[in-house]
Amino acid sequence: MPEGVPQGADLKDGSRQVSASGPVYRGPGAPATGPMHHYTFEIFALDTKIDVAPAADAFETRANVMKAMQGHIIGRAVYMGLFRRPQ
Repeated sequence: MPEGVPQGADLKDGSRQVSASGPVYRGPGAPATGPMHHYTFEIFALDTKIDVAPAADAFETRANVMKAMQGHIIGRAVYMGLFRRPQ
């Protein structure tokens, strides 16, 4: 994903942004105090383009995307990062 992607639910290339807190990717937001937060990113390579409309909430949307991808996954990577805001 390139830097500077505009905020908004629907992008010009047909992709969609959705998260538990709204129609944008917000990035790490851990506080400066407390334990480090972990973030897990899953990247899937598919043999087709899928079109899944956002559901009532991000968790239902994820379930619908996972279902639509079944049988089309040709590769997968998982990246986990730890983050704590500098004090």
